[in-house]
Amino acid sequence: MPTQSLTTFRSLQLPFLGAIIAAGALTLAGCSTGSSASSSGSSQSTANELVGAGLSAQQQGLYDEAQSDYQQAISKDKKNYYAEFDLGTIYQHDNDVSSAQGAYNAALAINPKFQQALYNLAVLDTASNPQEAITLYDKVLALNPNDSSSNFNLGLLLIQTGSTASGHQYISTAIRLDPSLASRLPSGIQP
Repeated sequence: MPTQSLTTFRSLQLPFLGAIIAAGALTLAGCSTGSSASSSGSSQSTANELVGAGLSAQQQGLYDEAQSDYQQAISKDKKNYYAEFDLGTIYQHDNDVSSAQGAYNAALAINPKFQQALYNLAVLDTASNPQEAITLYDKVLALNPNDSSSNFNLGLLLIQTGSTASGHQYISTAIRLDPSLASRLPSGIQP
């Protein structure tokens, strides 16, 4: 399956610490940028075209159109974890946490090592289920120990839940990887 351009929500707000990671995007090669999908070709090719059309619509702020494209892609290719993930980003944008979690979990059922889905699910679980968020951040870091945002968010979450020393280690790692994160530390927290 060709890779797609993915939009991830790289933000986290901890209720007690008020830390925020800036929104960002992950771009992988091979994105289809057409605004409509062709009905010709294999179902996988058509599904990929629909994901590309959904990404284009989403980038233009046409979220209903993007959601429809992703849902059509999923109906054509049940193993298209990009479509599931991108549908999750639409739900997350709309603050539909339950549906976003469902979409991210569907993507992970297809590809359990899909780092962006693990990350976004961790962000969603932070306030309601911090222990699950910690587990998810650990999974992200097992796949990519140099993910500065995951190190930073996990560090803040560990400090919030009482594991201060471990939290400071993750924050130090995050700042070593991305020095700009130091400016996002809440007052009273040192790396």
